[in-house]
Amino acid sequence: MKTKTVGYCRVSTSTQDISIEAQQEKIKQYADTYDMQIDEFVIDNGCSGKDLNRPGMQRLITEPNITGIIFHKLDRLTRSVKDLGYLLDGPFKGKQIVSVNEK
Repeated sequence: MKTKTVGYCRVSTSTQDISIEAQQEKIKQYADTYDMQIDEFVIDNGCSGKDLNRPGMQRLITEPNITGIIFHKLDRLTRSVKDLGYLLDGPFKGKQIVSVNEK
């Protein structure tokens, strides 16, 4: 099974402060700086971060060959501390999780 690192982007509205394209660019710049390879981008366009019921997030949770996830800001991944705890202790455990803005 080929492992891969994905860039994850999410916006809930078309008037979001930072667009999908801008998030992708920030993630690419980060990956270039740290010599990381992004195999593909997973996008949740028009999806709220209030819960994990989004197509792209469900793919991150269930696809076994995703071993790394890079996102622009933590609030793009989730807006819930409870959901973040679930992800880190559950489906994302052992995966490389990187926020471009938060260290």
